[in-house]
Amino acid sequence: MSRVSRLLILLLVICIAFAFGYEAMECVHDCEGEESCPICLVLANLSVFLGVTILPVLMVTILLLTTERKKTTEPLFRFDQSPIRLKVKLLN
Repeated sequence: MSRVSRLLILLLVICIAFAFGYEAMECVHDCEGEESCPICLVLANLSVFLGVTILPVLMVTILLLTTERKKTTEPLFRFDQSPIRLKVKLLN
């Protein structure tokens, strides 16, 4: 796994941890007017983010981390296979 992939996964985990932490700190928040309260708006956005958006991202991340990538050992061009060595006539 490359350094960029590890950094992105770490960033995702930190983002999720901070979102859960903020939601846990403000879970006792109580106000009368939910339409104008900025904390209620942030809590609603976090619940949508954690509930709907993060699940597919986590599933794809787990899928990519668990699957083994098959590395090709054969080079793209083999220098031992030329038309001269294969005895091919190039007639146009």
